[in-house]
Amino acid sequence: MSTFSNYLLQKGQSNSTTQTHQRNLGYFLVWCDQKRLEADLVRYADLIAYLKYLRLKPVKARTIQVYLNTLQHYFDWIIERGIREDNPVRNIEIKGIERNNLYNILTPLELE
Repeated sequence: MSTFSNYLLQKGQSNSTTQTHQRNLGYFLVWCDQKRLEADLVRYADLIAYLKYLRLKPVKARTIQVYLNTLQHYFDWIIERGIREDNPVRNIEIKGIERNNLYNILTPLELE
């Protein structure tokens, strides 16, 4: 059985990104312990409560999105291990994040 770190590395994540995901997951696991929740079995409502907890801290929306990305990978790993069948993070989107939109993209012909 592979560890979460091995799972991330197999998915093509770099060592530094894997370490960041491990650290972010640690924050979530500590929060779950404080709330007496099993991290593998949290529900959508529990994740919303975690996001509200993060918003109370001086954490930017972009950072919360990074934490959510970690949880997306974590629950994909949990699904792969057969512990659960769904990913409760899949339909959560953080509002207020500025995204870079590319406009006036050139076609290959225009580039030549």
